[in-house]
Amino acid sequence: MALGPTPQRPRGRGPIRFDRIAKPGGGARTLSLLDPVDAVAFARAVARVGPLVERRLRSMVLSPRLDPRGSLAPWGPARARWTAEIDRRLRARRPPVAAVADVRDCYGSIQDRPIRACLRDAGASDDQVGAILDLFGAFRDEGVVGLPVGPPPSTVLADAVLSVADEALVVAGLPHLRWVDDVVVFAPDPREARAGIDLLRRSLAHVGLELNDTKTRIIGDPAEARTMLTARPPSLARDRGMA
Repeated sequence: MALGPTPQRPRGRGPIRFDRIAKPGGGARTLSLLDPVDAVAFARAVARVGPLVERRLRSMVLSPRLDPRGSLAPWGPARARWTAEIDRRLRARRPPVAAVADVRDCYGSIQDRPIRACLRDAGASDDQVGAILDLFGAFRDEGVVGLPVGPPPSTVLADAVLSVADEALVVAGLPHLRWVDDVVVFAPDPREARAGIDLLRRSLAHVGLELNDTKTRIIGDPAEARTMLTARPPSLARDRGMA
């Protein structure tokens, strides 16, 4: 995502294509395959706000982050750090209770208003935000719902919106880790774990997101939590930082 002026979308570029891939837990995810011209425009528009978003992200966000060149870091080392940090915390002498949650249809649920608000809070200008939202309007006309799944710039924008949950948990003093929309809260007891889930639910509601109740649970057994959180099978979606 090299910095540079954002080109206008010329007429005659190819349409967006869609590709459905299986999700590990069942169901399917729809990837948006942008025309190269659109992909460049999207990357350049998001590159202009990427450093602003990166400066706001907390250290507990372990999904692929932007490197100094403006590119997302490789998935493999990031995922290894995620699993290692979870394992370390759950092997403590007095292991915490883990509250595990993710967001229902995260990318598809992220809309213009929270993107605008979160980017403006990060320090983006109206022109910078407008360039991104103009592209979203064009993508929406071609059938994209929410953030397009697949293009790396979408991860940056998702992090900008999801950072509201990080801030809420930090203010409440609840340690956590986040991989895109997968969140693990580490609590001293089940009561605090439930409080973490409730806080997540409220903070995400402010940006139009909701927890996936079928994947949200409290795990008191550290061995069970380690198995669930560190032994998940690889998938294309995770390889692209989308889950």
